[in-house]
Amino acid sequence: MNEISTAQGVLADISAPTGINPEEDFLRRRTTRYLLNLYDGDPEKLTMIGRVKERLDSVVNDVPQREYFHQFYNRENESVPQGVTGLYLWPGGHLSIHTWPEKKMAAIDVVGHGDEDDLVQRVRTVLPGEYEIISEQGSRDSSRTVGRQVTADFMLGEGRRQGGASDIAYLRDADRALALLQNISSDSCFHVVGKVAYGSAEGVDAAVILSESHFSLHYDRQHRQARVDIFTCGEEGDPQTGLELLKTRLQAEPHHEKSYRR
Repeated sequence: MNEISTAQGVLADISAPTGINPEEDFLRRRTTRYLLNLYDGDPEKLTMIGRVKERLDSVVNDVPQREYFHQFYNRENESVPQGVTGLYLWPGGHLSIHTWPEKKMAAIDVVGHGDEDDLVQRVRTVLPGEYEIISEQGSRDSSRTVGRQVTADFMLGEGRRQGGASDIAYLRDADRALALLQNISSDSCFHVVGKVAYGSAEGVDAAVILSESHFSLHYDRQHRQARVDIFTCGEEGDPQTGLELLKTRLQAEPHHEKSYRR
């Protein structure tokens, strides 16, 4: 694994392995994810929607040829500074952020952008602090853990379970995909506060914003691949429960499934 050295530290670079077949390479390229925790951030920059969104708008607006949709929500709690949860959704991926100003902390995901390294560096510039890339081993400091996350990649044309509704029926358009996420969220005791979705001939992208986290799905029609991640914090339900319900709905098992504490 290579590393990228920057003025703000070192980030891991997920390089393409050699000797893999085209399908595996497609899956690897299309599932690139950065899961980042920010520590010792400036609480003033992590508080209130306007402040957070202004900084992240400057990141995504400077990326050419990228149409996106967004949804932001302020966590209401009179006893602590107002944290922010938000998500930018684009075809094939998203940028999400969840902040805890009282902890000087944020959880940031960059998924399926095509130039994740550049976007991550832009985020680190507008929201400086100590960054950690989260692995399956979780945060290096367990006392900083704020939530749990699961990610999964499905190739829906293979090894499908028998019976039940078709996976394509659930992912036929943005409204159906969003309804799927909302129904699973309800059954998993997730607290949905917002939603955003986009559909095209190429695929469907949908996400529900949870009170301190999110549940997203990106579906590529040509390759019949779906990428999913569920992040829950606080009093939200168990993300693994949500993933198991999704497996049942899609009648499929993921090719890659990972779990994180962050």
